Amino acid sequence: MTGHADLTGTTMGSQFVAQSMKSGRQELSVESEASTIGEIDTQDGTKISISNLISCRGTAEKGDSGGLVFSNDQIAGIIVAKSDNGWILVHSLKDAFDYLQNELGRQIDIFGT
Repeated sequence: MTGHADLTGTTMGSQFVAQSMKSGRQELSVESEASTIGEIDTQDGTKISISNLISCRGTAEKGDSGGLVFSNDQIAGIIVAKSDNGWILVHSLKDAFDYLQNELGRQIDIFGT
């Protein structure tokens, strides 16, 4: 991998490739621009909101969360959720690492940059 894919230009119809533990390798088709899902119940009483989720057409099974999503030779994101009717939600890894770096106050070196 050469780095993080910039998802700011991702549009409907863009193509990704996902690699996950249960479902293996598959092509995903982007069906929405980045959006926010609010008030997810974590089942322990905590409510959270997740931003920058991209909806894709594809299949996933329980255990596929955390599967890597690629755009050419760059990492685009990870699988974070699925639906029973052919939707996969992908979160940008660049956004996640940018957030962590800001919270930690230091650079996180992933690709040797």
